[in-house]
Amino acid sequence: MDVKASAEVGFHENAGSNIDFSNERRVATRRTSFDHGIVFSNRPLRCNEVFTFTIDAQESSWSGHVRVGVILHSPASDKLQRLPRYALPDMQWKDESWIVALDKAIFDNDKYNGASNCRIGHKVGVKVNRNGELIFIINGEDSRPIANGVPTSIPVWAVVDVYGSTKQISFLSYSGIGVLSLADIRFSEEAVASVQASRNKGGGVRRSSPKEFFSI
Repeated sequence: MDVKASAEVGFHENAGSNIDFSNERRVATRRTSFDHGIVFSNRPLRCNEVFTFTIDAQESSWSGHVRVGVILHSPASDKLQRLPRYALPDMQWKDESWIVALDKAIFDNDKYNGASNCRIGHKVGVKVNRNGELIFIINGEDSRPIANGVPTSIPVWAVVDVYGSTKQISFLSYSGIGVLSLADIRFSEEAVASVQASRNKGGGVRRSSPKEFFSI
């Protein structure tokens, strides 16, 4: 995803009918009810880029929590000009969207297991890694892959449904480019061929620059 960075406005202007924006579209508040709270990132995400927001306010009269994920469609596209009431199940489009309810995401370290852990002040990030896996980052802790099969060669937009007990969220940042896990790093074909050729000749492996040996 080679997408040119733009000004860091947090949310796209297209949003659910119950959403009010403030602070230059960095704060999204659902003003009434529990639905029609869908918002999007202002621009597409690069591979491994993290879209991060905080949970600012909750409403105890409703159940359920924020839904988070990515979609292939720009918020400005014709398909999204009439937004549905809910991200789930209304935006569950096969091979076009990957959205998960945060209260159903089970993380490897069990620190964020279920609805009781979705609290005011939590920082929630979402990214797609090089393997096409959807990853959540909760207060700096990476989740296991939540979904897979996300294309990495075309733009994706973050989508957040300010749903149920989640009343208000604030955009924090686009970040994480260049911060890679081992799963995101692979040897380039040239490096592998070089190692194989050297082994066939009975020689050692030639030391090369990281740029030559890695494809990231």
